[in-house]
Amino acid sequence: MRVVVADATPLHYLILVDAVHILPRLFERIHVPAEVRDELTCEAIPALIRTWMRKSPEWLEVLAAPIIPAEDHALQALDSGERAAIVLAASIRADLLLIDDRAVQFWPTTRLWR
Repeated sequence: MRVVVADATPLHYLILVDAVHILPRLFERIHVPAEVRDELTCEAIPALIRTWMRKSPEWLEVLAAPIIPAEDHALQALDSGERAAIVLAASIRADLLLIDDRAVQFWPTTRLWR
């Protein structure tokens, strides 16, 4: 089983276009940090997404991300959900990280590369 962590944006748009059902077909389980859950349930997010997150399926697991080292300045430039997803992926040695950012200069500092 591949270990997969997701950031908010991929989930957000898959829910909006009614295609989130593809995720459990591709992956047995997807982990998200609590920061991503909080981001997807805040009042600024469309009701459809908030409702889906509040009644999320069993294949979506919310985990606490480790504390981000203060000296990791590359991660500090990202929003809290992205930072937490990257740090969580590194800490659980994820095989995949579903994220919408192309910048990868921060990955070696989080030891995401194997």
